[in-house]
Amino acid sequence: MSSKDIVSSATVNGTVVSVMVDHRMVTIDREAILKWGREADRVDFIVDENVDMAQFSNDAYVMFTFEIRESNFIIVSAMAM
Repeated sequence: MSSKDIVSSATVNGTVVSVMVDHRMVTIDREAILKWGREADRVDFIVDENVDMAQFSNDAYVMFTFEIRESNFIIVSAMAM
């Protein structure tokens, strides 16, 4: 497996700011990601086809796992908290 095949992923909690259902995109104020030394931030995520968009509504507090693929942040699993 080459280094470009390794997918970075993180699990973090956050509050949904906006949902664009037609584009499968959500904006989330996510908490800090300690393992990457990243501060809390507002980030636009793409929601993978396998994840139910109904989990994302404005002000929903969710725990989610995302991967970084080709500079995109892709949510691959999510759960309401």
